[in-house]
Amino acid sequence: MKRLPLLPTWLLKQLDCSASKDAVLGDLAERFQKGESVAWYCRQSFFAIVAGAFHDLRSRKLLALRALFGAFLVGVCMEVFVSRYLVYAGNWVPGEWWNSESFVHFFESFVSITIALIQGILGGWTVVRLYRRGRAVLLLYIAIVLVFILSVVARSGASLYPPGSIIAGIIFVVSVLAGGLSVARCDHIEALHKRDTH
Repeated sequence: MKRLPLLPTWLLKQLDCSASKDAVLGDLAERFQKGESVAWYCRQSFFAIVAGAFHDLRSRKLLALRALFGAFLVGVCMEVFVSRYLVYAGNWVPGEWWNSESFVHFFESFVSITIALIQGILGGWTVVRLYRRGRAVLLLYIAIVLVFILSVVARSGASLYPPGSIIAGIIFVVSVLAGGLSVARCDHIEALHKRDTH
C-alpha cells in the first residue's frame, strides 16, 4: 500500500464541494495504488477541486457575489485602519533604529506579512460565512486576489509587498484557507453538539 500524498488529499477532502467527493477520493486512491504517479494524483485532485468549485459557484452566482463583496469590504476596511494607525508605529520604536536599513527592511516585511495574515484570515472567514458555509468560494476569492496582486505588480514593476512579497503571498493563501475552513470546522462541531443534545 502506497501512502497517498498528504496535501492534495487533505485539500480534496476540505475543498471538494461535489456530492461525489467520497467516490472521487476512492477512485483516485485506487488508481494511485495501482501505479499512477504522485504528479498524476496531484493533477487529478486539483482538477476535481476546480470542477466541484465551478459547479457549486455556477449554481449560486448571487450568493458568491455577495460573499466576495463582503470579503473585499473587510479587506478595504482593514487597509484603511492600517494606513490610519500605522503612522503611530514610529512612536513605539527608538528614533535611531529608523537609520538602520536592515531594520527598515525588517519592519516593512513584518508589516506586510502581518497584514497578509490578518486580511487572509478575516477574508476567508467572511467569504465562507456569507456563502452559507460553502467552501468553493474560497478558491474564487484566492484566485481573484492573486490576479489583482499580480496585475498591480506587473503594472508598477515593483513588489506590492516589499521585500517579503513571496512570503506574504503564501501566508495570505494559507491564512485564507485557515479562516475559511475554521468556519466549516466550527459549524461541524456545532452540528455534532446539537445532534448529541437532541
